[in-house]
Amino acid sequence: SSYSTQNVTHTFDTVGTYSAALYMEDNNGCGNTISKNLLVRDRILDLAVLDIRTFYGYDDYITIEADLAILGTVPVSSFEIGCHVTDASSIKETWTGTPNSTGFFTYVFSSKVKQLQPNPNYITCVNIESVNTLSDFDLSNNKLCVTSNLGSTNVSDPFPNPTKDNLMLPIVLT
Repeated sequence: SSYSTQNVTHTFDTVGTYSAALYMEDNNGCGNTISKNLLVRDRILDLAVLDIRTFYGYDDYITIEADLAILGTVPVSSFEIGCHVTDASSIKETWTGTPNSTGFFTYVFSSKVKQLQPNPNYITCVNIESVNTLSDFDLSNNKLCVTSNLGSTNVSDPFPNPTKDNLMLPIVLT
């Protein structure tokens, strides 16, 4: 296709590599061409659960965080996320928004869970559904389960950060 207007939009019907060239000419007739290869890929919707962390509070409620990653080429604007902890109730929440530009972010559940019978060794599962109200490309990375041990060591984020002097690294033994 060839165009001689400003702000051209072109839709590619098939995947592949295409060459695009831009020719510019000034009022004096001096011109130059620049070319670039464009890779057109299928649009893929894929959101993955990478990791889960749980924190047992002094009130015996468990806070759950999940590290998520957008692995596809389609922007994610909403999803449903649920979690279940052994001997506790389930949580299901809806997220809407715009994740940061890196495609990696941490989701912190607004609700907390409490086990019916405190058990230091429990399993936490997080599941993503209905990404952009659709089913995403790779369902195998939408669910992750991890074991937790409350009788373990927890290392918090260092502070102050950044620093030129001493750095504190809080360690909690439970």
